[in-house]
Amino acid sequence: MTLDLFTVTVMTAIVASVASITYILETIFRRDAGPGRLWAVAFFCGLSAAIAYMAWSSGVGGFVSVAVGNSLFVLVPGFVWLGARRFNDRPIGWSLVLVVVFALASFAAALIQADDWGSWGGWTTMGACLVALFVAAAVEALRAPLGHIRSGWALAAVLLFAALFSAVRLVLFLAAGPASPLFSRWFGSISANIVTVVLTVVAAIVTSVLRSHRSAEQRYEWLTERGVASDGVMLARPSWPRARTSSNVPRGGPRAS
Repeated sequence: MTLDLFTVTVMTAIVASVASITYILETIFRRDAGPGRLWAVAFFCGLSAAIAYMAWSSGVGGFVSVAVGNSLFVLVPGFVWLGARRFNDRPIGWSLVLVVVFALASFAAALIQADDWGSWGGWTTMGACLVALFVAAAVEALRAPLGHIRSGWALAAVLLFAALFSAVRLVLFLAAGPASPLFSRWFGSISANIVTVVLTVVAAIVTSVLRSHRSAEQRYEWLTERGVASDGVMLARPSWPRARTSSNVPRGGPRAS
């Protein structure tokens, strides 16, 4: 069976829509805060990028649809990275600025190189941004406390695979060009859409588990000073000096002089 680009793009948009809308609605209903919201933004950007690419493959929007899709797709690993940093209670100010700069650069490069490369305009810029953000998000997923959770390892594995796939695509694109048989057959748009479907489903499951884990952990943080361990088991009671109370005073009261 031979798949054409429009069919695969529509299939990607449907799967991404189901996974993304489910995650976003769950975030709204749970009134989630912190990393869950940032990961929901990542899924929304992925959904919007799929719609933009579907519009381009159907002949709507032209190079503008490609530029919009490229910038939105760069925001996906960017907000995954921001969510991982928020999970680890690390600042996201400068990281957010960097993500926005990468997205704007991908948008501008697609428009500037449209006359020379057509629909592949700006793809090298987008590919480099994707590799950098996927690697940054994977490294952050391996940091504590996220790295102490097995689902965090799964998230890091997904991100590293995406970074490796994007890096190989970028190298082959620069070395052989998008028209080469090796690139077009194994790393072209159709293959990239199939990989995107698989990674989207896995990422939705993993981030949902991590969000539930963080919510469960926050419920019990008040029980001890140090909170709970990464596996959900409460840590040992902290050994700080107990305050002297009336029960610590001898029953006979202070000894008379």
